[in-house]
Amino acid sequence: MRPIKLTMQAFGAYAKKEVIDFEKLGSEQIFVISGKTGAGKSTIFDAISFAIFGKANTFDREGFSMRSHFATDKETTEVTLVFRLKEHIYQISRIPQQEIAKQRGNGTTISPQKAELYELIGDEMKLLASSVRDVNTKMEELIQLNVDQFRQILMIPQGEFRELLVSDSKEKEVILQRLAHTLYYEKVENILWEKQKEAEIFVTDARKKVTELAELSVPGIEVAGKTTAEISTLQTSAIAQEETHLVDLENKLVVIREETSQAVEKVTLAKEQLLDWHHLDLYTEEVATLEQALNYYQAMEKQLEKAKRANNLRSQDALCLRLKEQLQTAEVREKQVTLDVEKVTEQFANAKKQKETLAKHEAELEANKRQLFQLEEMEPKIIELETVTVQKRRTELEWKKQVDFLQKVMDKQQALLAEVEAAEASLNEINKAEVVNLETIQKRTTMEIKIEKNQELINKRTKMIAWEKQKQTEEQTLTQLVLEKNTIETMIKQEETKFAKEQAATLAEHLYDGEACPVCGSLTHPELATWEEAANLEQLEQAKANLQAKQLTLSTTEKTISQLDWQLNEWAEIQDVPLEEVSKSLAEQQQLTIELTKQIEALQLKIAQKENIQTKINTLKNKQKETELEKNSIGEQVESLHQQVQLAIGKLSYLEQSIPVDMRDKAVFDKQKNKLQTNIQDYETQKEHVETMYNQAEKETTRLESTLTIAIKTTADAKMALQVQREIFKEAMKENHFSNYEDYKQALMTEEALVSLETQISEFQKKRHLAISRQADLTAKLKDKQKPNIEQLELFMKEKQQILMQLEEDTIKQRELLAKRKELVENYQKSIQAVEQAEKSYADIGLLADVARGKNPRRLTFERYILAMFLDTIIHRANHRLSKMTSGRFELRRKIEKARGNVQSGLELEVFDEYTGLTRHVKTLSGGESFKTSLALALSLAEVVQEMAGGISLETMFIDEGFGTLDPESLEVAVECLLETQENGRLVGIISHVPELKERISARLEVTATNHGSTTKFITANN
Repeated sequence: MRPIKLTMQAFGAYAKKEVIDFEKLGSEQIFVISGKTGAGKSTIFDAISFAIFGKANTFDREGFSMRSHFATDKETTEVTLVFRLKEHIYQISRIPQQEIAKQRGNGTTISPQKAELYELIGDEMKLLASSVRDVNTKMEELIQLNVDQFRQILMIPQGEFRELLVSDSKEKEVILQRLAHTLYYEKVENILWEKQKEAEIFVTDARKKVTELAELSVPGIEVAGKTTAEISTLQTSAIAQEETHLVDLENKLVVIREETSQAVEKVTLAKEQLLDWHHLDLYTEEVATLEQALNYYQAMEKQLEKAKRANNLRSQDALCLRLKEQLQTAEVREKQVTLDVEKVTEQFANAKKQKETLAKHEAELEANKRQLFQLEEMEPKIIELETVTVQKRRTELEWKKQVDFLQKVMDKQQALLAEVEAAEASLNEINKAEVVNLETIQKRTTMEIKIEKNQELINKRTKMIAWEKQKQTEEQTLTQLVLEKNTIETMIKQEETKFAKEQAATLAEHLYDGEACPVCGSLTHPELATWEEAANLEQLEQAKANLQAKQLTLSTTEKTISQLDWQLNEWAEIQDVPLEEVSKSLAEQQQLTIELTKQIEALQLKIAQKENIQTKINTLKNKQKETELEKNSIGEQVESLHQQVQLAIGKLSYLEQSIPVDMRDKAVFDKQKNKLQTNIQDYETQKEHVETMYNQAEKETTRLESTLTIAIKTTADAKMALQVQREIFKEAMKENHFSNYEDYKQALMTEEALVSLETQISEFQKKRHLAISRQADLTAKLKDKQKPNIEQLELFMKEKQQILMQLEEDTIKQRELLAKRKELVENYQKSIQAVEQAEKSYADIGLLADVARGKNPRRLTFERYILAMFLDTIIHRANHRLSKMTSGRFELRRKIEKARGNVQSGLELEVFDEYTGLTRHVKTLSGGESFKTSLALALSLAEVVQEMAGGISLETMFIDEGFGTLDPESLEVAVECLLETQENGRLVGIISHVPELKERISARLEVTATNHGSTTKFITANN
């Protein structure tokens, strides 16, 4: 991640919008951020951290505390960061929760926090997230670090530079996991563990299945404790028995099937004979029934023949009926036309009478038209009179309204003048407060520098007192250890002397005069050793072990005292500083700083109102100008309206002289005009209606008289035609032997009825013939035969079928049992092989899973092993820089001893000191030594991660303070190490008050504090 542009507004020490463009650095890769204490140097780091994570770079600045005290209520606190990550450019903006002025009304309101993330692609901005939660999630995906890890690796705040260095093994593991992407190795561990559990379950299930299959394949026999070979023998014997039993069942089945087939054939033949006897009885009965119905069907044949003759006359009968209906229609039509002629004759007489009446009112119509013409000529003047009257009334009202409004505007002018004078007085008071505030801030800054120095002095003196006490304790321990060591050495000498005498006495027991001594070779033994107190060998060995432990503890204590002496000598110049006086002075300075801060806050609250008051004054003066313009405009309107009223009065006088008094009222005029128009319209409408009725009645009379003549002739023709066809029909009835019309009607049948009757007669004849024929055939077939005993034959057949069914069922069961027994044996053999293979696989995967999950002598998981190798690479690079910065004194090492209990280790750091030849924990390093070591580790970490080309980009590092703890020589070496990072293109920003650092690094970001908030400016070698 590399910052491109940082924009802050109302954030920390920055009141207005402050833009820091890192591209102004050009080719410079390292720069110093300088400025007075409290100017806002660390605030820049806070802003970058807040933009990325929504949290400041220090733990004590969150939420409301990030808002600038210089900002007004109307200015919103917000931070925007444009940064490059690999090949992509992003822009993130955040607004924290804050108290701002209400847009409407007075008072303030709480504005919620907001966040937006964009990717900049050319001139386009692609929205990636628009809520705080979504932006936080997306940024952690991009950066792949959380805010705590970011503080330890990339942006290290004051007092926390050594946090990564001294963090325990578990904390380092979390950081290195993200940097080295070891999540995949953890997944490998989990996969192996899952596979181990699956293999274990599979083996257990397979063994259980083998036991179940063995018990099922040899039922009734206990298989527990038997070998596989014994179980296989039992399975073979059981299958042979089942096969013999199956052969016996199949032989019996062949015999009973033949017997059952013969019994079924006998029953079938007997059923066929019984069916013929049954059919003979049925046909005999049917023939008797048909003979009884023979007379009925003969009568039906005669009725059918008469109906056919009647149907031949049907068409002539229909013609006579149709002619009769036509005659009736013609007679009805003749009567209707006669009535219509009488009615229209009456209408024609009425219309003629009305026409004559209208002609008498023609003169009255002409008089109404003349009067209407006079009114229409007068109408425009009446309309204009009414319009001018309304206009005069409205203009008078508007004139009075504007006069009142003019007075209100003049009152408003006086009120604005009073407000401007009061606001200008308040502004003068604030200008005086600004001068006092600036003086107070300078006093507080001076006091803060004194506090910082005294606090550092107290911390150092407190550590020295602790070291002095520790040294005194260690010296007492050393004295005690020397005494205990001397005591143990004396006891060892005594026990060794006893042991030597004991050995000499044992040798003397086997020495005789004349025999050579195995020690000195003498043949004479004048003074033989004798037994005294026996030596305690176990006590001797324990004493030697204790002596060795005491010597080791003694050596460690001496080294500790030496180290404490060295540390005390480092700060010897403050040995005689009176701690109580410094602490008292510090407390007084801190109290004074608090009081000054309260004064500043009170003054700044007052000063914060300056812009509002100045704005208010400008607004009021603008309102004064607007009010003056408004007053002039309203005065002009009042004069114009007064002139319009006078013109309207003159015009009304002229119009009233030309209009009669009774017609000046528009409503009266309209009523008279409408009355005349209605009378004229009614007369013309009535005249048109009467003439239309007269003409229509005249035409209708002529038409109906012609229609009546035609109707009379049609009725006469219909009577003649009906009479002729009736004579023809009567002659036809005689020829077909019908006595009268009723006899003919009774004989008539529909076509459907004729067909149905013919079908019934035909079917009866066919059915009678078939029954007689079948009766004769069956009588001949059953001649000389007796009915069989079907019950006895069926009983015998059922007995054989039941025996057959039972044998077939037993045979099928036996076949299934044999097949299942063989399948069980086959599955048993396969399961035996599967168990052997599963046990082998379980052993292999189990070993891998145990080793990967830390069940090994070093208690190292696969992931932690990878992390340790990754850390070793970082340490190797760090030692190269650390050696240069400490002149070869210190060397970082990874602690490889196994931790106590089940605690995983392997990632903690220790340092080897060439001066003492001992390895100690990194927490024992002094402030300057710790800074050098942390700087070397941080630079190497970024370098290794960048070379790995992983998902995490460490192109930037920010360091807040720490260089003040270095001596000039160490500072020179540290700067050289930082300058070397430029070769890798890494951007390094440093906050420091050390003058030598500013001299060595040409690029710097100057932060300048004012009483209106801080500002920044880049200064490089080119500007």
